[in-house]
Amino acid sequence: MRTYVSALRRSIGHPAAACIVARPTGYLVRVERGALDLHQFERLTEQARLAAAGGDHERATRLLGDALARWRGPALAGLDSPLLRAAAARLERLRLLATERRFESASHLGDPAWMVPELTAFAAEHPRREGPRALLMQVLVRLGRPADALRVSQQGHALGEPGPRMRAMHQRIS
Repeated sequence: MRTYVSALRRSIGHPAAACIVARPTGYLVRVERGALDLHQFERLTEQARLAAAGGDHERATRLLGDALARWRGPALAGLDSPLLRAAAARLERLRLLATERRFESASHLGDPAWMVPELTAFAAEHPRREGPRALLMQVLVRLGRPADALRVSQQGHALGEPGPRMRAMHQRIS
């Protein structure tokens, strides 16, 4: 065990390796609050939520972009156990929600044309998430592209019965 801990300390490097503390019963990893990317992500998304609730969508969009920049691939990649799979799924839901909230806040700012390719790709990657599809429809209508918005609606309908947000957007366009 000592060999593994020593190798881990070397790979982490100084001063971060100080978080591994020897105890009589084994080892303990101490991580200060705010030291992990996850802690920073949570802090930034909460600040963004408050900014958006207060109508400051520019700040919310920026904060959510900063929070999402903390991600470097799938959560807990390379680790496999039922507990870790559940934690990774929870973290992935948080990432998707932050991405959707970033799009939502950004939709309140200036010209949303830049959002169309990103939102289209996101909606295609997550076809069962209705929020991004409805927001894409909203942005397309705002850009004077109602026919494209109706196509997005039809694509969503092909996946299953649309929810209230998609139905409302479809009625608004028709």
